[in-house]
Amino acid sequence: MTSLWGALAKVPHARRLYSTRRTTVDFSVATVISQERGKPERHHEILEQVVACERLGFDCYWFTEHHFEEYGRPCPELLAATALAMTKRIDIGIAIVVLPWHNPIEVAEQIATLDHLGQGRFRVGVGRGNQPHEFAGFGIPLTEANLRFEESYTIINGLLTNERFSYDGQFWQIPEIELVPKPFTKPLPQFWQPAVSEASIRKIAQKGINGLIGPYLTPYEVLKERYFDVWHQAKSDFGSPDLRLAHNEVVHIAPTDEQAYAEAQDAVMWYVRKASNVWGKQNAAEATPDYAYLAPIIKQFKQLTYDDIVESHAIIGSPETAIEKIKFFDRCGVEELILFAGMGPQLDQAKLMSSLELFGERVIPAFK
Repeated sequence: MTSLWGALAKVPHARRLYSTRRTTVDFSVATVISQERGKPERHHEILEQVVACERLGFDCYWFTEHHFEEYGRPCPELLAATALAMTKRIDIGIAIVVLPWHNPIEVAEQIATLDHLGQGRFRVGVGRGNQPHEFAGFGIPLTEANLRFEESYTIINGLLTNERFSYDGQFWQIPEIELVPKPFTKPLPQFWQPAVSEASIRKIAQKGINGLIGPYLTPYEVLKERYFDVWHQAKSDFGSPDLRLAHNEVVHIAPTDEQAYAEAQDAVMWYVRKASNVWGKQNAAEATPDYAYLAPIIKQFKQLTYDDIVESHAIIGSPETAIEKIKFFDRCGVEELILFAGMGPQLDQAKLMSSLELFGERVIPAFK
């Protein structure tokens, strides 16, 4: 480990090169609500986490959208509305709304309404999705994902920013209509989009959308070279200095490295197996050219051992270990680190809440 972190410590201080906007790292939490079949749902536990995160000084809590599996749950907009009503300071986000599955008029209405509920505290992540079984469940060919996303994003943006708007596309034909209400935040609430390929990173920077950049459970040196550096260059190329870079990282904190290692193991490996099975359905025979970039990510994911993950693919350890690892992301110009804190149902609520408490009390102050 000494040699790895010695090498990472030599990474240039990217913040000075790429941004003059911030001198601290923001911290958020994201959850994929997962539960084994036949056991009680965990929505109330998740809302308990939201309230705790506000008290502990986290900047945002993100809900995810997934369907038809133990891994993840639907209806993030309902949870976001509830969370906004239960809090006063913390931002609440959805990461992500998979646009090809939804009516873009309804999505635009939900965004505007949630933005008013939060008085500007709502963030929305948008994306095209990548899991074949979910597209099959909605009866939408995976090959249409890109075009459907682009049409829906254009419609949503048009409805939110224009007095009246119409659209005539391949999938959607909308007469001239007025969206009511318009967003609380002018001109738009915070939009975010994930990107795990150079092409997608450059595309969202060109559009002026904040970036959820790089896959989690990825070696840190790979994150820097293939994702963070590409993002900073794209921002420079397209003249978008104010766009923000966030990255999602598997995190579990305990008083000692040994305790954190033991507590997180079953949940992390459950998640790795579950996610590998879900993503692995998209094999070479099924994948469209637009998703070919996922093949090496899936292959790497399937080969991970728990020791690999703890060593250089996640933040699992004591508060002191977490602080040292987060310094790498700070040097790379990551402005917001999103803690993927609920990996699987094996990590009970008491341990998860203890991890959040330790992070809020002993890690966040080191970067503020």
